[in-house]
Amino acid sequence: MREEQESAPVSGLAAARKELPSLFPYLKRYKKGLSIGIFCVLMTAATANVIPLLVSKTLKHIEEESRTLSLKGPILLLESLIAQSVHQTHLIPAIWKFQSRGLDRVAMSYLRGPNRLMQLFWMLLAFALVSALFRFYQRWVLIGISRKIEYDLRNDLFDHLLAMPPAWFDRMTTGDIIARATNDLNQVRSMLGPGLMYPFNTLFMMTGSLIGMMLLSPSLTLIALFPPLIMAIGTNRLARMVHDRFTLVQEQYSRISTRVQENLAGIRVVKAYVREAGEVEAIRELNQGYLEKNLHYFRAEGVLYPFFSFSHNLGRFVVLSVGSVLMMVSSETFHVGDFAAFLLYMSMLLFPMISIGWVLNVIQRGVASLIRINEVFNEQPSIRDPENPVEELPRRGEIEFRGVSFGYRPGRKVLDSIDLTIPPGATLGVIGATGSGKSTLSHLIPRFYDPDEGEILLDGIPLRQYRLKNLRRMIGLVSQDHFMFSSTVRKNIGFGLPPEEFVADGVIEEASRLAALHENIVEFPKGYETLVGERGITLSGGQRQRAAIARAIAIDPLVLILDDALSAVDTHTEEQILHGLRHVMRGRTTLLISHRISSVQNADWIVVLEQGRIVEQGSHDDLIRLDGIYASIHRHQLIEAELEGLAG
Repeated sequence: MREEQESAPVSGLAAARKELPSLFPYLKRYKKGLSIGIFCVLMTAATANVIPLLVSKTLKHIEEESRTLSLKGPILLLESLIAQSVHQTHLIPAIWKFQSRGLDRVAMSYLRGPNRLMQLFWMLLAFALVSALFRFYQRWVLIGISRKIEYDLRNDLFDHLLAMPPAWFDRMTTGDIIARATNDLNQVRSMLGPGLMYPFNTLFMMTGSLIGMMLLSPSLTLIALFPPLIMAIGTNRLARMVHDRFTLVQEQYSRISTRVQENLAGIRVVKAYVREAGEVEAIRELNQGYLEKNLHYFRAEGVLYPFFSFSHNLGRFVVLSVGSVLMMVSSETFHVGDFAAFLLYMSMLLFPMISIGWVLNVIQRGVASLIRINEVFNEQPSIRDPENPVEELPRRGEIEFRGVSFGYRPGRKVLDSIDLTIPPGATLGVIGATGSGKSTLSHLIPRFYDPDEGEILLDGIPLRQYRLKNLRRMIGLVSQDHFMFSSTVRKNIGFGLPPEEFVADGVIEEASRLAALHENIVEFPKGYETLVGERGITLSGGQRQRAAIARAIAIDPLVLILDDALSAVDTHTEEQILHGLRHVMRGRTTLLISHRISSVQNADWIVVLEQGRIVEQGSHDDLIRLDGIYASIHRHQLIEAELEGLAG
């Protein structure tokens, strides 16, 4: 799928249209909260858009009151001049008495003015507070929902990752997977939080502001819309550029994560081969590439904000120029208060216009990350439960290989035409040179991989017909990689147990005794509660191996697979473990894979693999008499044991 995407990349609006529908199921889970959040965004914009109108009314009121109060002086002066011109100054008191009612009205107008002004001031304050309150709730609700969706996405992604077969992990790097599950997921969350809130805020705020501007002056509004047209022309190209460059940034981040993770996991190898300087230089080169790609990305991102700011300032200059002329020419219809309100509406458009660039940036980053996450989700597990699974659990443990062939890559068989039957409760020993297919044989039984040809049966039923969880619960596997989790000894050994059995007394301790590990554990500082460190770093190789054996024994499996499980212990410990396992293996189908003859010689049946084929099989005595590959390996190992004894 990734190759298809590389051959036909999509970006910008096309990528958003393709990828965003994958988030709809998550958004639907919180549709009630989204409705409340969007309502809060609407009310924030609605109350904010009332404020310029109140400012306009306040300025008009101040203008009108100032005109009314300014008439008092001229009236008194005119009355005095008239009385003096007719030499009737003695009539002035009578005239004042006659005009008392009118003068009282002037006085009352003077008193009403401040009261009305205070009402407008209080209304401005109230709408500002209500707008701020709704703005708080919109962020609380919508950002909270984005966090919940991030939580759901992370859980679903981890669940999907665990459902993927080992073959998928063979071609993916750990660092890349971690980058997708952390950094990319954070970008998607940002797109769902601010990236969801601000588009609605921009839409409602711009709609309200444009309506207010149209009501004040349609002609001036049309002039003010000229800069957004310039903005729209460059937006699409800038958005595509941001998307493409951010994708390169995320891919480089994945490479750095992979290299750092490998160095930390293999720190002993790095130090043993004195590769610190080389690895530091390799990380420095990757960091240099990350820096260059980030600078390349930020150059594209940096154009957005100045571009939108320039567009807005250009519009403000045009409106100030044209609006001033319009106010002087049409002072009766376009007042100072109207012009002030118009400029406030234009200022209210500044943040939505700038936020368009920011939102596009967030969305493009989110879409680029969503593409990488969806690449994982779109990969369907090749190994999954059948449509009509067999509900009956296997009881006997008979395993049969019928003409099984398998290869990790097309045209190269690791196993070729394997025909083999392991009776219930029998122990099969598998031996062969490195690369002969021993471990691959064991990985086919729990269905980590499916055969390319032939089939494998458990109790006469093909493995593909069982539910995966039912099949794997019946199998205790000890692989060559004796992986330990960063937890206690008890939790590592009891990893495969259900909770009710995990706390049961004696289960974990008994498994440890059978694996010849109990005496070591009780000597640890905290016994079974001792932390083993990352990948069991505080345990020796032999202790990790025995802990892995104890983990497999603890689940009481129907089938026990020991894949070179005794390679890290000495001969004496090997004999001790095998002695303890004889009781465990009795009545239990066991696949014992080893490169040591001493590990498999007591098996009921032994097969010898060479280049993926069974070349010899029989009991230990039969194979010795055959004097073939098995007998040759036996002689070499006897000589090695004698030489070690002499050296000791």
